[in-house]
Amino acid sequence: MVIEFDDHGNIIDHILLDPKKGNWGVEIPPKTWHSFVVLKEGSVLYEIKEGPYVEETDKIFAKWAPEEGSKEAQQYKQELIDLILKE
Repeated sequence: MVIEFDDHGNIIDHILLDPKKGNWGVEIPPKTWHSFVVLKEGSVLYEIKEGPYVEETDKIFAKWAPEEGSKEAQQYKQELIDLILKE
């Protein structure tokens, strides 16, 4: 699942990537807050970024987002899943 956020962390769009429905990929505009949530074990995520690669700016996290890999991030991910799948 790919989720796009506004500058305050509100979900503004999402798409469930599902080859059975023809949803193989998504193009995310530059400087758009987004996240990927893997829902099925064995899934593959392939991200392409326009170059040149600059390590210092490769990953910029929103101030409202929990730290990557933290316990809070796991909780946040589950909250996102629950919220979106309720729709």
